[in-house]
Amino acid sequence: MKKHQERHPVLVEDCYACELLTKHLSPSSMGSAAATELVNKDKAWDVDMAAYKRLRANGVQPRSIDGSASIEKTATDEMEIKLGRTFKQKNKVARFREGEEISRELGYIA
Repeated sequence: MKKHQERHPVLVEDCYACELLTKHLSPSSMGSAAATELVNKDKAWDVDMAAYKRLRANGVQPRSIDGSASIEKTATDEMEIKLGRTFKQKNKVARFREGEEISRELGYIA
């Protein structure tokens, strides 16, 4: 196609080769498992990014973008969002808070 670009440096309306230069194939159209996985990851990332932005708008810093949608749905405490996981035993949240306070007093975290 590089040769064709020498012939038509500007796209010519009725030229089939010029038209092909403007077309792009989506990886998912190829039907490979890797392409399908990539498309699914992109969809999940879009959902996670929206949840991450909502959490940040509420003043909470999630551990990462990945999994933010899930943690947004299931977390019952801000500490769970910060840690990026939820606890079945809610007393563990209190223990993490206590550990965070001790670390702060010792100067390990700000």
